[in-house]
Amino acid sequence: CDFSGAEPSRVYPGLCEDADWVESRALEGYGKIYSVHWPGEVFESARDRRKTPLHSHWESLGARFGETYGWERPLYFPSAEERRSVDASGAFSWTDTTGRSPPHSA
Repeated sequence: CDFSGAEPSRVYPGLCEDADWVESRALEGYGKIYSVHWPGEVFESARDRRKTPLHSHWESLGARFGETYGWERPLYFPSAEERRSVDASGAFSWTDTTGRSPPHSA
């Protein structure tokens, strides 16, 4: 049986050599498989490893980021009202944001 197609380093080049990244992502990933999948839920472990030159610009616009293949990228940009209504925990209501989500995250 040829498992070369399932080799993680094909998808995450450079990150698979980082033992801390692999361990934290594996532990969180295992927990996510068996839990409820909430809208807008993203991995919290092993973040901020790869950013594009536009990251700080998007951040200044209030982007809510997710991670894909090690890259931080904006999932959506909340309205001004949503930015004001974020509670002390940093949580926000996601129910009215689905219409403004980029097509790749829908």
